[in-house]
Amino acid sequence: MLAVQNIRRTSERSKKPLGMPSANKVGIQRRSSPAQASTAPNEWLELAGQIRKLDPVARHNFVSQGVSTKVLYTLLDSFEKISRPDVFSVLGLSSKTASRRKNMAMSLPASDATVSLIEIKSLAETVFGSSALAEEWLNKPALALDHHKPMELIATRPGAELVREHLIRLDYGVAV
Repeated sequence: MLAVQNIRRTSERSKKPLGMPSANKVGIQRRSSPAQASTAPNEWLELAGQIRKLDPVARHNFVSQGVSTKVLYTLLDSFEKISRPDVFSVLGLSSKTASRRKNMAMSLPASDATVSLIEIKSLAETVFGSSALAEEWLNKPALALDHHKPMELIATRPGAELVREHLIRLDYGVAV
């Protein structure tokens, strides 16, 4: 625990973004130049795949170092049907804060929520077969989720776990 706190203190003092570049230690590749910063569907698929491959300890390390806002903007650009304000609301972050911290590490709660949303959106795309169907499902009340929209539940850790478990049940064809 002390080592994690030291990492956070170092990153807060230096204000160096620790998101994707620092994650090389856990197998996530970084972009080679700022010119590659424009988000394409391939970039989203690569990011989602890399995040989903992280084991729990690597995910913890990635999140505790503070995820870069570059990762956040890749996530935001991947949404077609869900608005940016809605995504920012789920992450507990304002668009102004995110734009001020461009290319910097986000807070621990925002980093955790961002990684959870990436994992869940990616899993939903796998279950439903497309990004459009996944987003439609994320924004629609679900009976198995007590008539809550999955997107609303993702805002908290227990809610995100509930949505993740529901998606896994759907994928395996378990009656819900």
